[in-house]
Amino acid sequence: MLSNFSSLPIKCGAFGLTVRTTYNCSRIGNRDWVGHGVNGMANYKDDAHFPFPAVRFKENTRDICALREKEKGDWRLLCCEEKKALYRASFCQTFSEFQHPTGQWKLCVGWALFLTSFTFWMVMFSHYYVWEPLPSSFSKESQKAQLRRMLELRVAPIDGLSSRWDYDNDRWKVAIVLALVGLSVANPTPLGLGLTTLAHAPGVYTSSVINHGYSVPRLVVAPVAPIIRTVYTAPIVSTVYAHGHGWH
Repeated sequence: MLSNFSSLPIKCGAFGLTVRTTYNCSRIGNRDWVGHGVNGMANYKDDAHFPFPAVRFKENTRDICALREKEKGDWRLLCCEEKKALYRASFCQTFSEFQHPTGQWKLCVGWALFLTSFTFWMVMFSHYYVWEPLPSSFSKESQKAQLRRMLELRVAPIDGLSSRWDYDNDRWKVAIVLALVGLSVANPTPLGLGLTTLAHAPGVYTSSVINHGYSVPRLVVAPVAPIIRTVYTAPIVSTVYAHGHGWH
């Protein structure tokens, strides 16, 4: 990209070095300034959004000037090579050339995969040779015991953890919601959820994605699916925490 770099004198840090300022068109040589370009300055850049640069790509030579004089006449007298020379004198690349994919994305993807794999192996090395083993409190059994203890202490009874636990039946209240959602998905209706609309009469057979296309009767009574029944009837947390204290 050619430019005139018009700017004010610049001082570099505490050393007091002053960069010599270049004014006007001293950087473009004897090239013709033929348009506005990108920002109205004497610069050259191949850009599809600004297809006409401010200056020509090449400097004026005797051959180019002779071709431009010949260009003023009948274009049928110009051969193909002369037309190409005139184009290359004004432009560096064609649209197909500067818009052609460069394949730089392959380098970016390669570096991304390399850095990702390097990070992965560094974590694996640190896991086995650098970091200490996790304490026993990180095990699933310890987490379940801690959860049971929090339920016994009734932590956050208003709208937190304990508010979602059914202390009378020793199970999660959310299991009821899961059962209702499972029923609605297994028995869809045209008007929405089957729990809020009237189901079809007994004997009407329908099929859905849930039952893999098999025709099953649409139920009026709200049953509990086999998968939901286990969650609904059995408590999720049943582990006794340390020191022999269990659920009372």
